[in-house]
Amino acid sequence: MLAILILLLSSFDSFAENRWWYIDNNGEEVTNYLPAKRGVDIGLNRLHDLVPRNHQRVIVAVIDSGVNQAHPFYKSALYYPSNYPRGVSLRGDNDITDGLGHGTHIAGIIHHITKGRAQILPIKVIDENGRGNAFNLFEGIRKAIDLGANIINLSLDNPEAHPELIELIKEGLSKDIVFVTVAGNFGQNNDVFPNYPSSLSFENILSVASLTPSGQIERYSNFGKKSVDIAAPGEKIYSSGIAGDMIFMSGTSMASAVAAGSLALLKILLPDQSYIDLSDRLKKYSFKTPYLKERVSSGGRINLTQAYYQRREQEKKIRGRWIKIPLDRNNFTSKNKISSLSIFKAPDEALAVRLIFKSIKLADVEDQLCLKTKELGYFQCLSGEDKKFMKSLAVKGNKIYLDLTTGSHPDLAGYEVIGLEYILPKKRQRIGPPGKLFIYRH
Repeated sequence: MLAILILLLSSFDSFAENRWWYIDNNGEEVTNYLPAKRGVDIGLNRLHDLVPRNHQRVIVAVIDSGVNQAHPFYKSALYYPSNYPRGVSLRGDNDITDGLGHGTHIAGIIHHITKGRAQILPIKVIDENGRGNAFNLFEGIRKAIDLGANIINLSLDNPEAHPELIELIKEGLSKDIVFVTVAGNFGQNNDVFPNYPSSLSFENILSVASLTPSGQIERYSNFGKKSVDIAAPGEKIYSSGIAGDMIFMSGTSMASAVAAGSLALLKILLPDQSYIDLSDRLKKYSFKTPYLKERVSSGGRINLTQAYYQRREQEKKIRGRWIKIPLDRNNFTSKNKISSLSIFKAPDEALAVRLIFKSIKLADVEDQLCLKTKELGYFQCLSGEDKKFMKSLAVKGNKIYLDLTTGSHPDLAGYEVIGLEYILPKKRQRIGPPGKLFIYRH
């Protein structure tokens, strides 16, 4: 019943410098032999700085194996209803102590993404051996609804679409409760082999596939171009362990928790929108890639910054006459040789800036070109596996950053820019001839 594949590693591994990759992926190996790509994360950037002081209360129910109530990482965020001072357990012992470690890890992920601003309601339905039954699951969902949960994280699955489960989800729909569910850990296509409740077509279900640190669907993660909504980091996720330590675990369970935490933070940032609308917003403004368009219905992975700023809507509002300026060393500079970060800069007063590409050359999957702005952070990355590349890029502001990283053939990777244009807030005037071709090599 539990949708989980567990991999435990020491919290003191010296090679895990990129251990928080799902929050901020710096491109370094997460563990030995597990490659990562810079920018493949949830796009959190500095959104926590925008959280209002008196933010709205958000309750996330974690229906799972219980929690380690004393874990210092998240214990201050645990929510105990007045009529359940010791927590909610449906195992017959009224004890939510986690004997498996799964729920403890899930709670830590949600806590870390929200920085403790969301309240976590643990509901124990799974025993220390990972076993549970449908009755306990349905009763756990009923408790979550009755106790005021806004988001219900279901990092578990069921082989059948039980009528009682469907009725509970319908009730949640009427109360603006979102169920965040796992796609499943069978490595199969849910369009062909449905997995429940994630395959149910209700707008208050957010089904999640699991991503590697390099942006691929994990080999054991289910997927579905029609039936799985979105992808989120799920491999080697660093969070709280049952022994009070910090450990790595992998699976769509972790990806579901990442999505639940992301939805909770988005609600805190945008309190006037409903949870169901915010779930749709996560899908609409996900980080799209050609690879994911063939595997999840949204075509992308969670990107909180894009969802918050509605990046695509902003781009549509860019209006005005584009002014061409020469491309020279002042407009194209390299920060350093290691990161290969290049800056395209327009005048400070520019409302928007646009690059025109002649070509982008990425030899293999290890080559990556990431686009970045100060406001959005990394909001689009291309790699050698992508079949189509953009011809132009327009963003608000006066700077565009291009970050090129390469694999085994750095001499084959690069891009050619033939135009740099911008819009001024007042009278537009064309200045200077078009810039000459400037070819950049890593």
